Amino acid sequence: MATAGGTPRNQFGESGYTFTDVVELDDVIQGWLDQRDQILSDGSDLERELDIPSPADDPVTADYFTALSAAYQGLAAHNREMSAYTADYVTMLTACRTVIAEIEDVNASRFRREGRA
Repeated sequence: MATAGGTPRNQFGESGYTFTDVVELDDVIQGWLDQRDQILSDGSDLERELDIPSPADDPVTADYFTALSAAYQGLAAHNREMSAYTADYVTMLTACRTVIAEIEDVNASRFRREGRA
């Protein structure tokens, strides 16, 4: 569906991207899957770092590790948010791929019926 100005729209709102075929979209989906895998890998690394104990009991070291722990907690939270975002985006792209594939199949069938292919 498009608006009067030609901007692609769907139930999610306006889109800045237009995909013309399934192959192009498959490449985009794979790129997002690769990104998601990297985010998950980074998240695993961050989770391991969250439990690093302070090497000393002096106040300066304890304060440093308290601040470091807070920073890692923030990074881990951001990583979880980005992981969820990429998973949701891949889901939406995959749904778009399904629609495009169905449209391509209908159009190919129509052309075959009419003797154009």
